[in-house]
Parts: sequence; structure tokens; C-alpha cells
Amino acid sequence: MTDAEGTQQDAELIVFKEGFHTLPLVKDAKYNDWWFQRMKAAGIETRDFTIGSEISYEDQIAIQCKELCKRNNIPSANFGYDFSMRPDIVSSMNRMMGFASNAFDYNHAPEGVFLQNIKKNSEDCCKNRCTELAFLAADYFLTKQVRGGAYIEAAITQLSRTLYMTVNRKYVAEAKKEYKARWQQVSPDMRDVLMGIAGMAHRRGFRQANVSNGKTEDVWSKINARNLGKSKVVKRL
Repeated sequence: MTDAEGTQQDAELIVFKEGFHTLPLVKDAKYNDWWFQRMKAAGIETRDFTIGSEISYEDQIAIQCKELCKRNNIPSANFGYDFSMRPDIVSSMNRMMGFASNAFDYNHAPEGVFLQNIKKNSEDCCKNRCTELAFLAADYFLTKQVRGGAYIEAAITQLSRTLYMTVNRKYVAEAKKEYKARWQQVSPDMRDVLMGIAGMAHRRGFRQANVSNGKTEDVWSKINARNLGKSKVVKRL
């Protein structure tokens, strides 16, 4: 890639070649030969499943995730999901994807990553994992390591519209409930997917490019300039 001064340098990139997918779910679906053929084609062992038994929504999600990973040559170790989204999703993912897949929760404590935008470790400035992921995702745009942004405009817009506040000198990202209340009950699902991708990239060793101090406008100023949402940082008294 080429920096602002025209100098060529190597950098790892996150490249989006298409938009995010919504997985269809079928009510009262039953295991049959058609499902078994799909599962075998995706590399899922079927001997522990019974013809005629109900396919839970969690199993349907896991099967389709396995199909997408196989189609895109993604090993299970590079696949991550939010285990808090449905109560039994971990069991289904372990059966379909294998135990190498990564389950994580957006509500845990920060895992720890140096944030280029504010020059601090996330453990020192972010209240929770969700906030850490939001700042990390924004960092990848600041360091110019994202390509194919046109495919994920909704996710970028939702991220930029998310409010942040400071509580005891740490940032806290706006929860989904509060976001929906301000944006006509539209859930920031695409934002959450983008944040999860950022978290998985970091967990699997993705390295951020360095940004020189004093030469780069902070990422929130750039986002605000696009007039996509309200001010992103709100201080609580």
C-alpha cells in the first residue's frame, strides 16, 4: 500500500469482496436426506443425527456457517461467533464446526489491544469488550487497512452513529437497546458483525499498521465530518 507521502510499504489488509449475509431459518425443519447431503458436502459427520428429528435454529445456523467456511476455504480456527446470541449455539457450533472455532462474548472485559487512535491499551481506556471492539474496528479504517468498504456501507454507518461516553475515565459504547431507541428501532446488527470481524482478525494475529503521532486526524473527527450521526463522544458528569 502507499502512504500519504507516496511511500510504498507492506501492510496486512482486511478485504471485503461482498456484503454480509443473512442466514435463512426454517421453522419446524426436520433432518432428512436433503439435509444430510448438505451436511456431508460441508464435511459434517451425520451419524449422530436422526432422520425425522427436529433441526433447531442453532443447528441450522451452524450448518450454514460450516457451508460458508468450506466455500471460502476458511478453517474452523479462523471462524468466530458471539456465543451470547442464542443459548445453545455453542453446542451446535462444536458439533458442526468443531472445537477449534472461536466463541466470544461482546459483554466481557477487554482482551487488551493497543488502539492507534488514542495511543492507549484498550484495557486502560475501554470499559468492556464491546467498546474495545468498536474502537478496534474504527482503528482499521484509521490505519487504512480496510478494502471493499462499499460492500459494507450499512455496517460503517452504524458504527459511526454509535455514541460513546466516558465513565470513570473509560469509554463505554452505546448498547444495542439505546442505539435502536435513537434510530427508529433499527438494530445495529451490521455494526456488530463488523466489530466481530475486527476482534477475530486481532485474535488470529492481524497486525495494525502504525500511525505517526501528530500527522493523522483522529478517526472520530473523520467520521463526524461525513455527517452520518451525532457526536460520538459524550462525557458523563
